[in-house]
Amino acid sequence: DDPEHIYLCWRGIGWHPTIAKLSLPDDKDEVDVVWGPYQIVQSTGARPYAKYMSNGKDKIYLTYTTGHPDNELPNFLYFNYIDIKTLQLTDVRGTVLSTIADGTFKVNKTGDYAKQYPSTVVDNPSERDWVWQIASSDRNGNPVIAMVRISDNKESHDYYYAKWNGHEWKKTFLINAGGHFHQTPNLEKCYSAGMAIDPSNVNEVYCSLPVEGKYGKVYEIVRFIMSEDGEVISTRRQVRPIPDVDYFFENQWRAYRKRTGTEH
Repeated sequence: DDPEHIYLCWRGIGWHPTIAKLSLPDDKDEVDVVWGPYQIVQSTGARPYAKYMSNGKDKIYLTYTTGHPDNELPNFLYFNYIDIKTLQLTDVRGTVLSTIADGTFKVNKTGDYAKQYPSTVVDNPSERDWVWQIASSDRNGNPVIAMVRISDNKESHDYYYAKWNGHEWKKTFLINAGGHFHQTPNLEKCYSAGMAIDPSNVNEVYCSLPVEGKYGKVYEIVRFIMSEDGEVISTRRQVRPIPDVDYFFENQWRAYRKRTGTEH
């Protein structure tokens, strides 16, 4: 509803979620900051990790953690809306939490906070949460979130699908993702292999999983089909993203050389 401005959200002031409203580029490709920048929230964690999306109309969805899961145990996951008409921060039910320009909304990971602001908390486990994606689920604009719960020792990662059903966050366990995906031991052990929601069909979720394959331990993509209630209907193993793509293009190249007699 505001086609004359760009809303920019990033990790900015104090390493926290930050927002500014910009003018559209002029004929010299220059923009002006017409509002902000403002820090949106203030966490007890040093560096909240955030994901954003727009409903294309009047809201920016914001989900974020207390901080980096390496440093936070437990590490909560939160959700807010930014109303671009009022420039206020609200919870998932629309209750105003702050006027962004007047100061930050303070979050923490205590039981008292969860009781005072229950509609801001997606998950408050005893483990370490991290967030991968946020999307809009249906005609009502209810949010869905791709998230991971990581064990105390950081050696076990579980993929979850969280959906706001209008009353509560339904969090569905999808599958265990093993541990961190990279081969460097004892460093950044909270990095999962990855998961993604199809933004055009949020009942489909794709997860990267370690499997024992022809070439040793490799990662493959598994697709989960979710019901409208947030339950798993079916799963399907997809192709291995790298080996099969390489194989496909190599065969295409061989066929092209054979057909054209070209070596280069």
